[in-house]
Amino acid sequence: MARSNTHSNRKFVRSLLTNIPLMIRNIYNPFIPKAVGHIKKNSENSDAGHCTVQEVLVAMYNQAVPQRLQLTSGLNSSFFLFCKRLRLKGIN
Repeated sequence: MARSNTHSNRKFVRSLLTNIPLMIRNIYNPFIPKAVGHIKKNSENSDAGHCTVQEVLVAMYNQAVPQRLQLTSGLNSSFFLFCKRLRLKGIN
């Protein structure tokens, strides 16, 4: 049997797909304030940070629907990479 490289935090992606409120809160509580704080620290405001985070959650959902999103690292790292890519895309 082939060993999967997907991370155990795949449960968070599944919770986005199935709309499990407790699990979604488990995404918001630790990750959202960190991401918004990081965006604010980089010359943006809180509103821009929250918009970015919502866009990232939608992007993660859209990639997870056809089972294309495979987390190979923790959600914290993956979430920040999504945010960074989205912010850089918006700057260009």
